[in-house]
Amino acid sequence: MPAVAPPETLPAAQVRSATVAVARRIFADPTNFDAAGFLTIGFTRAQLTLGDICSNAGSTYITSEGLAALGLQASDRYWTAPAMPWTMRRPYSGADFREDYAVDY
Repeated sequence: MPAVAPPETLPAAQVRSATVAVARRIFADPTNFDAAGFLTIGFTRAQLTLGDICSNAGSTYITSEGLAALGLQASDRYWTAPAMPWTMRRPYSGADFREDYAVDY
């Protein structure tokens, strides 16, 4: 099944910037791995009280979701659009932003 690009209403560069930041936070921090090299249970480090069976950085499902964009063509707007701040970076930097709403893709 081919990867699905974000909808036109959601800037691809914004999605890429956010997902790359998450991947860097998870994979670049050695405290996110146990002694055997496996991802730990937690949000941004070993946090056993925050983990459950499928919603944590150590979950193969959650981790693989972050790699879905690798299935997009190199020419896809996800890869080619200039980087931009994602929604949560905008308000905390004082910039205006469009309100996010629940979506049904």
